[in-house]
Amino acid sequence: MQKIDWHFEVIFDYGEYNIELQHLNNNNSNPNHAIAECKNRKDPFSTYHAGFEIRTHRLCRNILMFHRFKELGQNPILVSSTSFEYHETPTVTLLKKVESIGYRYEKGEYKQKSLPEIEFDYTKFEPKKTENNNIIRPLFEPLIDESDRPLPGLNLPPNYQSIDLYGEGIPGVLYSDGASTLYWEPQGLTKGTNSGVSYAFPKTLLEFPIERSFAQGNQMLGPSASVEGNRMLMDLASDGRMALVVSRLGSSGYYQYNPDQDSWQGFQPFESFPTDFENPQQQMVDMTGDGLTDILFVESDRLRVYPSLGEKGYGQPFMSPREHDLPMTKPGDAEEVLQFADMFGTGKQHLVRIRDGVVECWPNLGYGRFAKKVIFENAPRYGERMDATRVFLVDIDGSGTADIAYVKSDRVLIWFNQSGNSFRDPLTVYLPSSWDNLRQINFADVLGNGTTGLVFSENHPQPRHWYYDFCGQQKPYLLNRINNNLGAISKISYTSSTHFYLPKIWV
Repeated sequence: MQKIDWHFEVIFDYGEYNIELQHLNNNNSNPNHAIAECKNRKDPFSTYHAGFEIRTHRLCRNILMFHRFKELGQNPILVSSTSFEYHETPTVTLLKKVESIGYRYEKGEYKQKSLPEIEFDYTKFEPKKTENNNIIRPLFEPLIDESDRPLPGLNLPPNYQSIDLYGEGIPGVLYSDGASTLYWEPQGLTKGTNSGVSYAFPKTLLEFPIERSFAQGNQMLGPSASVEGNRMLMDLASDGRMALVVSRLGSSGYYQYNPDQDSWQGFQPFESFPTDFENPQQQMVDMTGDGLTDILFVESDRLRVYPSLGEKGYGQPFMSPREHDLPMTKPGDAEEVLQFADMFGTGKQHLVRIRDGVVECWPNLGYGRFAKKVIFENAPRYGERMDATRVFLVDIDGSGTADIAYVKSDRVLIWFNQSGNSFRDPLTVYLPSSWDNLRQINFADVLGNGTTGLVFSENHPQPRHWYYDFCGQQKPYLLNRINNNLGAISKISYTSSTHFYLPKIWV
């Protein structure tokens, strides 16, 4: 076989190479040879979209260019490098600086010249009113209607739900009791202020389907679905349009909402639908990666998945063996949380089990397959008998991974997820008043800007609602400043499109 020669060589350096000038000019130096082990990043992470784990441990520190010409001698000659400097934490890694360096090799010695560094800054996660690193006594802002009156019993069963009915990217408040149905449409920040969130006067939904009562309890499934007994408000086709799904003996289907005409279409039966849909052991999660919500049953020896067909219902189930001690749902377990959440920040839902001092996660590989469990380090200890109803899994700091929030009588403890590996020590957030059975805690994107806030509601002596925005109306970890150190500084600001859309509704 003929020998292949080349003149240009590019090496990606993950910390194995030394390109310091003093080292390069050492007589024994050969800069295209690795001399050290790769440096591990502080936030190693895993993805599972391929159907198996892909683990990322490294950061590219330099990109090195070498020339291989006879005129330059036997060894390859370093001619340029692009160096990267990062702001590294166990939660997230951000590119901080980029530097381009040119090299000249003359008479056995390297010389170098560099261009000015390009520097990058980002929006930060900095909760307001911090007393120290772990305690916050925040200023909660009110949720009110157009006349500055408090909203009714937000998110309190049996009749109220927080849901984005119109697909506007921001949730409103839906009330339905079997006799009437009302919707408070969101208006965003209170007009003329930079704080407080307001809602339009309640609007009667005259054509809401007859199955309108939500008096059988409330279990929020996320931004696109909420279950009420045998009724479910759900984005069936993953197109931003809500449908009221009805499950009943002999006839299951849906009523589609048309936001353009502000009306509900007639009942459409599903072509196929599982007969045991109301089984308390069912889980609703995307198991096929198509963005639609499938139905999963974890049984003693197998997993059964009904794939979503969108507006056609659910297809025939496919089975897979139950492996790796995958836990089964235990309805009513007061000291254990078992649910799906994005624990690795990849946009995929994984099965997580939370106990006092233990957080375990079975990565979702798709189509009813799960990997061996991952045990998180520094798992939360609650200092009392754990109450599963007080546990919330929600991304609070905007890193993409689900954090753990635990509600106590006067405060909320928050453990931030560090790249799917461990949890930070808890952050304490004090509530505006004491929490009990007459008050409600929820987490929602009430501003419509992609960040999660804490919503505190009470019904006694009168309905009142407040929210606290951890992120200060700005999504963290977005590029907001570039300095080329040649005299140009570029500043970047962001605003959700919802901010421009909402005011036009009320003109």
